[in-house]
Amino acid sequence: MLNDLKIGVRIMILVSILLLAMSALGLIGLSVFQETHELSNRTVRSSEELLQMVDSSRKTQVLFKKQVQEWKNILLRGHDPTAFQKYMSNFQKEEKATSEELQRLKAMMTRYGMDVSSVDQALATHGQLGLRYGEALRGFNGGDPESVRAVDKQVNGIDRAPTEAIDSIVKQIENFAAQEFSQMQSQSDAALARFQQIILTALLISLIVGGSIGWFFVRQITRPLSVLQERIAGIAESDGDLTQQIDITSRDEIGVMANKFNLLLNKTRNTIAQAASDAVNLNEKARQLSSTTDEVHQTSEQIALAVDAIARGNQDIANEINQIRDSLHAINGNAQTTADGVKRIVSEFSDVNRTLDDGRVVMQKQKGKCKRPFA
Repeated sequence: MLNDLKIGVRIMILVSILLLAMSALGLIGLSVFQETHELSNRTVRSSEELLQMVDSSRKTQVLFKKQVQEWKNILLRGHDPTAFQKYMSNFQKEEKATSEELQRLKAMMTRYGMDVSSVDQALATHGQLGLRYGEALRGFNGGDPESVRAVDKQVNGIDRAPTEAIDSIVKQIENFAAQEFSQMQSQSDAALARFQQIILTALLISLIVGGSIGWFFVRQITRPLSVLQERIAGIAESDGDLTQQIDITSRDEIGVMANKFNLLLNKTRNTIAQAASDAVNLNEKARQLSSTTDEVHQTSEQIALAVDAIARGNQDIANEINQIRDSLHAINGNAQTTADGVKRIVSEFSDVNRTLDDGRVVMQKQKGKCKRPFA
């Protein structure tokens, strides 16, 4: 079927197949790229959430430290009612912010499936800390140094448990984030390796398939050309053997050219055969003409001999007539009638003599023409 297609059509089919292979390769690459892009987006979102969770845990640390600092400000600077109210308000504010941040941390850790027992412990110890601070403040008198020392002694060291709990949360989150980042890095590396592997595999398959198809189509074009070249070379090297024929296996341009070449060989062979036949006929005609020419030459020679004989005979007659005329002139007294008759006879014989001379000249010319070689 492919042998019946034109070369241009075959080239278009080859180009179309290569374009399809490139398109398939592009689609595969695009699909893998989209998967990699989605993985990258998930990694970025997860990284952002992890960073937010780490920041939130550290923020909780800072808030709790600020809460403890506001407690110290109450004890050290709360002797003035106005200052007491200020630092007490700041203490309550930081206490609330710390509690809210712990709740936010618990929600984020829950989404990642993390153990939130440390957060529950921190919330519990932080809540107890607030209660004990409130109980201690009931006996607080900012103007009495003994009261300040008693309150400070009453709550001394109670912030250590929440601090350790919050520090434990921070460490837990940081370790979890580090593991997640490592896992995401591994996933990214695996996705990149998979992307490269798929692209390289698809490219290799495209090259193999495209090269095979290209070789097949090129072979379909070059093989008939090689056969045609070999046949033409064979004809040229065999001293023009016109009996050879080129096998026609396709209907493309090469097949048409081979068919036309076969027609040219047939016409050339027929022309040479006709020329040979004409040469034989011409040779036969020339032989016949040569034979005819020989016969004409022989006849012409015989005619020339006959003319010469007649001429010699006429000359003898003329001589005898001249002798008779001389005898007649010598005879005086011949009648005028006899003289006129004799003159008439002499005149007629003279005419005959001239006619014979003219015939002899003509025969000599014909004899010269017949002796010319046949052209």
